[in-house]
Amino acid sequence: VIILIFFGSSFFTITCIAQPMGQWTWMNGHNTNNVAVWGTQGVFAPGNTPPGVYEGCQMTDLQGNFWMYGGLDSTCGGQYADMWEFKPSINQWAWMHGPGTPQANPVYGTQGVPSPTNNPGGRAYGVSAWTDNTGNFLWLFGGWNNGWGGIFADLWRYDISTNEWTWMKGPAGP
Repeated sequence: VIILIFFGSSFFTITCIAQPMGQWTWMNGHNTNNVAVWGTQGVFAPGNTPPGVYEGCQMTDLQGNFWMYGGLDSTCGGQYADMWEFKPSINQWAWMHGPGTPQANPVYGTQGVPSPTNNPGGRAYGVSAWTDNTGNFLWLFGGWNNGWGGIFADLWRYDISTNEWTWMKGPAGP
């Protein structure tokens, strides 16, 4: 882009160079719609790939691993309640927690008590997620579940080291 500026009897030329176009690299996953491979829970494998979802939540731990939870299923309209981890260092996914099917309802257990059976249930649309300063816990708040027909206001904590969810605060249901 060249811009000409005229001041009195003098011309100034300013050359602006735009940032070059970026390039995307396909790293992992299927190149067709509606293909998911759960594999064995907790095991990273080259063929594992999460389902295609809309409006799930994402987090990154302090080691740079990507975590994904929930999301609206593109084929049946239900939400998933699965936690997935992607390790860029090995370019592989692992299904870490959850039932592996859409339309899973929450399993609250006892507030403040972690359990391997606890699960926030299928979530999409507006679910918030973050990693705390210790990097050990992933947090989840709210979201929508069409199976229960409502918007949730509950707070959950996922412990990476134990692979367990804890219902921390809020009502048990929408």
